[in-house]
Amino acid sequence: MIPASRFKRLVAYFIDSLCFFVLINFIKTQIVNFIFSSDEFVNTKVFIIVNSDLLPLLALIFYFIAFESSEYRATFGKRLLNLYVVDVNNQRLNFKKAFTRSFLSFLPGLIAIFMEIFFKIK
Repeated sequence: MIPASRFKRLVAYFIDSLCFFVLINFIKTQIVNFIFSSDEFVNTKVFIIVNSDLLPLLALIFYFIAFESSEYRATFGKRLLNLYVVDVNNQRLNFKKAFTRSFLSFLPGLIAIFMEIFFKIK
């Protein structure tokens, strides 16, 4: 199997990110509106965590893990461009490999978000 070009992988990632973030921001907006519409006391720490980018990033990591380790071997954007994720033996990634790969690729973003949350809460 021939590896895909960087441009093709970038386009697939852009498609995945665009579709995912439109959906997740809609859901996040609904959660924030629900919190503000309730008459109960709103915990500032909970609001900061919900309103941060932590939940969408964790959901995005899970999205990549779930789809790349599935029988499809690809996310929605990769499937549109006919790309597949395989290991060095051209086999489907297992959950552990997909988790490690996705977690490490998003680790800098996770660190930045945790630091942002930590400094807002203090």
